[in-house]
Amino acid sequence: MANIDTRWEQALLNKVISNGERIAVMERDIKEIKDNSLKTQEDISELKSDVSTLKSDVSILKSDVSNLDGRLSDTEKLIHDAKKLMKWILGGMGAVFLSLVANFIYAYLH
Repeated sequence: MANIDTRWEQALLNKVISNGERIAVMERDIKEIKDNSLKTQEDISELKSDVSTLKSDVSILKSDVSNLDGRLSDTEKLIHDAKKLMKWILGGMGAVFLSLVANFIYAYLH
């Protein structure tokens, strides 16, 4: 019977050792998961900061675009007004030119 008890005790001891090894592996895996979780949290925190910065930059760019759009509208209005003025000036100069030509012809013929 001593052999049976010894075999039984050895089997039980082997089982305890095997379970201890499994526990050690699980503890190591849990530590790696915790470490990865902390790293992931740090990455998320950094990404949130980057997103916040980008949102701020986008807001500034939207404001700049709005300002440029206003300036473009003002410039387009100035160009339109300048074209109207040029037509008016050229139209007036045409009338003056025709008047001068008519006076020259009249003077030449008389």
